[in-house]
Amino acid sequence: MPAPVEAHVAPPLAWLTWTTRGTDGLLQAEEAVPDGLAVLDTAGTPCARLADGFLWPAPKPRQVRLRWQDAGRERECLVPVMDEFGRLAAAELATLGFEEAWWALMGFPAAPDDDPPPGADDGPGGDDDDDDDGGGGGGGAGGVAPYPVRQMMELVENIAAKQTALARADWPAWCARLEQTLARIADSPVVDYFRTLGLNPLSPLRGEAFRPDFAEADDSPEGAMYAALLARVEEKWGVAALQVIGAGVR
Repeated sequence: MPAPVEAHVAPPLAWLTWTTRGTDGLLQAEEAVPDGLAVLDTAGTPCARLADGFLWPAPKPRQVRLRWQDAGRERECLVPVMDEFGRLAAAELATLGFEEAWWALMGFPAAPDDDPPPGADDGPGGDDDDDDDGGGGGGGAGGVAPYPVRQMMELVENIAAKQTALARADWPAWCARLEQTLARIADSPVVDYFRTLGLNPLSPLRGEAFRPDFAEADDSPEGAMYAALLARVEEKWGVAALQVIGAGVR
């Protein structure tokens, strides 16, 4: 029989949640943090402990090392970090071009595919529109599209058409997919164009006609989930305080 080895001791915290604060971030626990527990930085030095978490003086990590005392012995263990999208130990999401955003959403609930399928030019802002429009392409990182307003409104209309047809059981997964996708186009020239106009392009999505029946009201669980994700995306886009489009959408 092999000699018995020391049993694995689980860490006091299963994971830590990341919150961005400028160029640094805060690692927070969803439960009480035991006295004496330390979060070690990449150099093995304990991070500063604040009232609401541990200050991490670097970009978001995928996992961090904990150090704590157990029965008089010092122990260490790696635990994953949860990002703002609820993903554990996840890689940073790559930036999407504006035209790719819809293709990342259209196949839901299948896994997202960042590569446009054949015929992608026929999608939002594509070249299949009236010839006198001149097409709405070019909304990616290369520059501002000739028709950025039309591109944004087509994306909003397509999102509304997709989500109003969803089943209630798919709603949480859809909200997660929608938030992740929209967050990845925050630096798009099309979004920047609306910031220049002083308009919040996401405001129409708050209207009842743009939501499924079960999420029309913000005081319902599904509606509250949806309103919260829109608020986070608006903040990331830098449009939360801008003028809404139309009337009666808030």
